Amino acid sequence: NYCTVNYCTAIALTRLYKSTKANDIRYLSSASGGLTKYVKNLLNNKEIFTIPNIITMSRIVSSPLLGIAVANDMKVLALSGCVIFSFTDWLDGYLAKKLHQETVLGAFLDPVADKFMIGSLIAGLLYKGLIPIPLAIVIVGRDVALLVMATLLRHKERPKGAPFFDTTFSATFSITPSIVSKTNTCFQFLLITVTLCNFTCGYPEMTYIEPLWWMTGTTTVVSGLSYLDGSGVRMKKKIT
Repeated sequence: NYCTVNYCTAIALTRLYKSTKANDIRYLSSASGGLTKYVKNLLNNKEIFTIPNIITMSRIVSSPLLGIAVANDMKVLALSGCVIFSFTDWLDGYLAKKLHQETVLGAFLDPVADKFMIGSLIAGLLYKGLIPIPLAIVIVGRDVALLVMATLLRHKERPKGAPFFDTTFSATFSITPSIVSKTNTCFQFLLITVTLCNFTCGYPEMTYIEPLWWMTGTTTVVSGLSYLDGSGVRMKKKIT
């Protein structure tokens, strides 16, 4: 009887194991199939992988290299990299219009790429002592705050079942830069350019650059505050 009980128990455990294993295999197969389908749809998405978007995403990924170049005294590389990045910033916008590949995602990624570039260069220049700490905190802090706010708003307003980053048919809002924000962007790029020139060839002198600190810092704060009242956000009809 003891052997019979053990034998029956072993048979039951074996069947349970096989059943569980089969269920696990079916679950993993289903999950793998779902993931494969998701990745396939992502790669075939015409909204994401356009030529302008690829250029913009490449700029985002490689932006930290500019900061590393500044921090390691690679002066020519840092300055030439800044010029190349500025050219690609114009190029992706030009190609988007020329190839009729203007997308909602591209309109979102382009300013993000600018912020990554500015943040990376500010970090490098801060490391070399060419940018005051309070100004760096104001510039980077505002950009991070805006990105977080945009992400939270997308999470809140995203239609049910719509992909988070694919906004082809599910964009519910757009961010429109104000005149102050555009002026601030010009000041930031101007400040970085002249500071890199000083870093590379010693000209212009820092006494001529310091007034730009105040103008850049002031417009950064004002432009950041201008988004708090929602004036820079245009809501669209929500798709359900």
